Amino acid sequence: MSALQRMIRIYDRMMRSSYQRRYYENSGYFNFGYWGGGAASQREASEALVDKLASNIGPDAGPILDVACGLGASTQRLTRSWPATAISAINISPAQLDAAQARAPDCSFRVMDATKLDFPDGYFAAVICVEAAFHFDTRDKFLAEAFRVLKPGGVLVLSDILFRAMPKAVFEASRVPAANHVADISAYRARFEAAGYGAIEMELDTYHVRCSGEEVVLGPIEFKLLRHMLENPERVLSRDELIKTAWPRNVFVGPRTVDVHISRLRRCFRPFSRADMIRTVRLGGYALEDLSSARG
Repeated sequence: MSALQRMIRIYDRMMRSSYQRRYYENSGYFNFGYWGGGAASQREASEALVDKLASNIGPDAGPILDVACGLGASTQRLTRSWPATAISAINISPAQLDAAQARAPDCSFRVMDATKLDFPDGYFAAVICVEAAFHFDTRDKFLAEAFRVLKPGGVLVLSDILFRAMPKAVFEASRVPAANHVADISAYRARFEAAGYGAIEMELDTYHVRCSGEEVVLGPIEFKLLRHMLENPERVLSRDELIKTAWPRNVFVGPRTVDVHISRLRRCFRPFSRADMIRTVRLGGYALEDLSSARG
């Protein structure tokens, strides 16, 4: 039996054990969860983690890929916000996929390696992965594959576990490939940038924006403008379209006002040498020049 087969067997047994079913309240989850929102139980924390990740996916996004879906709890949770027919999920365990299919019967499930995604280029609007990438052989291969199958303007959202220096035997026993070792969060971020993901990060639920790991303070109008541009990279956006995107309908906004806010947006990114990422198109409007900034 290979090391991979042993890991699948161990997870199959643990995830369906009576103890885990009781602890997770038969929800199908198997992650640490997000406890920052006041969760009162492991199930609530697990649901909160998926919700927090999913909040970074646009409400009209689709299709969506759930990588390493386990028993299907995360996939099922996604159907609260997106049509089940728009959601695909993969896992390397047929037994886990059987349980996932029963939990979310209208979603599409396939046995597949996360580092060898059998999907065409630019297919998904979003890829989500909950606490699994550290197991992939390797994480870097998964990042490259996820980038390949994402549409321009698509997003990869994930929670992960970082392992620093450990004896080789420990890495092997826990099925964490040594190549997935990262020294710190800066080294982790560098892996994403090397795979092609943009340096601009947006948290849609908290209105936080970062560039190369540094906080960028934007006003609400600039935030909406940037989001729309990231979702439509390299497309020329007219001033009328930007007005409809960023301002309330009952407020009159002239073209010059749009120019002022675009100028502010450029100034915000000037310290990161990205002030020219927004291109002015004569008689047309504006376009996001840096395509790599649209995925991440």
